[in-house]
Amino acid sequence: MYALKTGEFLAARRRFEDAVQLDAGAPLLWFHLALARRAQGDVEAEAAALEKALELDPYFYLALLQKATLLERRGKHRHAAQVYRAFLQCVPPGAQQAPGLQQGLERARAAVAANGAALERFLQSRLAATQAAHRDAAQERFNHCLDALLDKRRIYTPQPTLMHFPGCRHWSSTSVPSSPGWGRSKRRPSRSAASCCSASRAMPMESSPMSIIQAGCR
Repeated sequence: MYALKTGEFLAARRRFEDAVQLDAGAPLLWFHLALARRAQGDVEAEAAALEKALELDPYFYLALLQKATLLERRGKHRHAAQVYRAFLQCVPPGAQQAPGLQQGLERARAAVAANGAALERFLQSRLAATQAAHRDAAQERFNHCLDALLDKRRIYTPQPTLMHFPGCRHWSSTSVPSSPGWGRSKRRPSRSAASCCSASRAMPMESSPMSIIQAGCR
């Protein structure tokens, strides 16, 4: 790292190449090797190191940012915008306020917006005649699809607020007319779901998954 910071790029490259030989499973080492190769202008070697880092950690946002800028330098702006989008999705909230990352965030947002505008113009030119020919048909769902594709409309999907407990997905539609607490429109869990949830309630608090997670965060 010292050699990289002081501009001794050849020495830095050799040291990181030795390091990845010793620990080929460390994405951070591959990322720093890519930085050293980039400083030397070795584009192909830089790309290879970045691919290795992202193969080990597809959500490594710094490697995604460097890959996007590399694609821009190679004139692959559409592909770069796709990688920039992935970068924006992977940056954790805490890192979004880091001063050193602001320029990268702004560049990524601008690239994604420009690519979206270009895509919208392309789709409008190709779809205008077809939509006009079917103007009497309902097009609301199709327009909704286009808005989602162009990031004009967000699609909300359920996300667990506390902990996802897999396996409790089987629910029967049998109503319980006379059971206290269950109306006719209510649904009760099937036997597999009920046993699963009962096991969760019966689990000792000190051994439950959530308690383990919380203990590891202290």
